[in-house]
Amino acid sequence: KEMDIWGKRSTREGEEVDAGMIRGCVSGNVPLPSAYSNSTQEGEEPHKRNAVAELTSYLSMALERAAKVQTSKGEDTAEEEEEEERRDRAAVRQVRTALPLKLPHTCWKSPRSNQAEETQGMEAGSLQVKSKVKRKTKKSGKAKSSDAAEEFPSAVLGTGEESEGDTTPRTILSKEEWNHFNILLSNAVKSMQSRWNSQMTTADNKLDNLKIKVQSLQNRTRLVARGDWLEPKRKEVEAIDRECEEKRKVSSSLQEEIEGLQRQAEENRRELELLKNQEALKDEWDRKVREAVEEVEELQDTKSRLEGEISELEDHKQEMVDQAESDKERIRQDITSLKASKKEVENQMVELEESIQRRTKELEMYEQKLQDIGRREQSAISKQTELEEREKSVMAKEADLQSREQWVLQKEGEQRAAKGKK
Repeated sequence: KEMDIWGKRSTREGEEVDAGMIRGCVSGNVPLPSAYSNSTQEGEEPHKRNAVAELTSYLSMALERAAKVQTSKGEDTAEEEEEEERRDRAAVRQVRTALPLKLPHTCWKSPRSNQAEETQGMEAGSLQVKSKVKRKTKKSGKAKSSDAAEEFPSAVLGTGEESEGDTTPRTILSKEEWNHFNILLSNAVKSMQSRWNSQMTTADNKLDNLKIKVQSLQNRTRLVARGDWLEPKRKEVEAIDRECEEKRKVSSSLQEEIEGLQRQAEENRRELELLKNQEALKDEWDRKVREAVEEVEELQDTKSRLEGEISELEDHKQEMVDQAESDKERIRQDITSLKASKKEVENQMVELEESIQRRTKELEMYEQKLQDIGRREQSAISKQTELEEREKSVMAKEADLQSREQWVLQKEGEQRAAKGKK
C-alpha cells in the first residue's frame, strides 16, 4: 500500500526519509497525516487530538533536550549550526503557541537519563508496540509496557489491558502509520545524533587547541618570570638600541648628503633648463637672422628701384622748381595788383562806413517817428473805443426812452379808455 504523506512516495518500511520532515511537522511547515492532524475533522475523537498534542509536545521536548545538551558541552561556533539551533527553538515556540491543548510533562522520560541508552533504545525500535503480548507473560509484558509508558504518553499507546488472543495494537494509529512514524522518528534521531556528534567533535577540537595555547602561554610565562632570561634580553635590547642610534646618525649624515646632492641636482636641472632655453633662443635668433638677411636683400632691391625713382623725381623736381619760379614771379605781380585793389577797397570801405552811419541815423529817426505814430494810433484807438462805448450808452438810453414813451402812451390810452367808460 502506497501513501503520499510527506510529499514523497513511501512503499517500504525501511525507506529513508528526510529528518527535516520531523522538524517541518513540528513547525507547521509540513502537513501531518490524517491521524496526526491538529485540525478538528468530522468524527474525530477527543483522545485522538490529545495523542497528536502529546506527540508534538514530545518532539518539541526532544529538540529542547538537544539544545540543552549542546549548551552544556560547549559553545557552537559555526554560524550554520547556530542558525539551525535558532530555527529549532523557533519551531518549538511555534508548536507551543499553536497547540490547542497543553498537557503536563510528567509522563515523559526524565531528561537526566543516559543519552547513550536513549539513543540505543531509539535505534533498536523501542517505540514499536508488540501487539502479540499476552496477559499470561506478566514479567515480560510488565517490563515492556513500563518502557513504552516511559517513552510515550498513555494517550498514544493506550492504557487499557490487552485481552487474550487480541492481535491488534491498543492504540489509535494503524500499523502502517506506526511503521511510517517509527521510520521518520528513527531517521530524525539519527540525524540529530550525527549533528550532535559533529558539534561535540568540533568542541573537542577547539578544546584541544585551547589546551595547546594555554600550555604555550604557560611555558612563555615561566620563561618571562625567570630573571636570568630577562637580563640577556635587556642587554640585547640595549645593543640593538646602540646600533639603532649609530644607524640613525649614519642615516642623518646620509640624509644631509642626499639633500646636498638633491640641491646640486636641482641646480644642474636649472642649468640644463637654461641651456635648453638658450638653445631655443639661439634657434629663434638664427631664424630671425635668416629673415633679416632676406629682408636686407629685398631692401637692396627696393633701394635700387628707389634710386631710379629718385633720379626721375629730381628731374621732375627741377622742372617743378622752374615752374615755381615762374609762378612766383606771376604771384608777385598779382600781389602788387592786389595791394592796389586793396587800397581802393579800403577807400570804398571808409565811404561805406560813412554811408552806413548816415543811414543808421536816418533809421533811428524813422524809428522815432514810427514810435510817435504808434503812440498816436494807440491814443486814437482808445478814443475810438470810448466813442463806441458812449454810442452804446446813448443807444441804451434811447431804447429806455422809447420804452418809457410807449409805457406813457399806454397809460394815457388806458386813462382815456377809463374816462370814456365813465
